[in-house]
Amino acid sequence: MTAGVAPTISALQRRGDEVVAHLLRANESRWDSLSHADRQRVEALAQEVASRLLREPTRRLESAPRRRSFQYARELRELFGLSAPS
Repeated sequence: MTAGVAPTISALQRRGDEVVAHLLRANESRWDSLSHADRQRVEALAQEVASRLLREPTRRLESAPRRRSFQYARELRELFGLSAPS
């Protein structure tokens, strides 16, 4: 992986974490009957779903030739609404 795409990968992972956190917060009141252990399982499942959805785009970005990886990074930032790396 080229260092130039690392910020995009980090931003993509953060976006997945943000989506999971937002959905968990938004639905928290619906889980009054869940035990603490059940809530932890729901959180872990949601994290795993996000992780698996982002795994293939991340893998392709990491394994692409340098020139192609920068193109992929630009496309991912656009598709996922990620800010440009600083």
